[in-house]
Amino acid sequence: MSEPQAQEQAQEHHHHHHHAKCDCPWCELREFSRRWRKKSKAMSHFHQAQIEVMKGMRAFFDEAVVRMEKEAECSEPRVSKIEVE
Repeated sequence: MSEPQAQEQAQEHHHHHHHAKCDCPWCELREFSRRWRKKSKAMSHFHQAQIEVMKGMRAFFDEAVVRMEKEAECSEPRVSKIEVE
């Protein structure tokens, strides 16, 4: 085994034993991408695409939060005081 292969194997061993395993699709895709990124130029592109998709999702949610906060500021209170005799 060459020195770079030994280092990569040691990093993978460290990664698998010191981080919690997550089975969500995003983590699975990230792990798959991490393993194959160095072996394939196509995987490097997929990795960048994954980052861009997540940045897009973040922007979408940020905009939704701002919109919801503005709506809350503009709306009248839903509760009104009723006097009882």
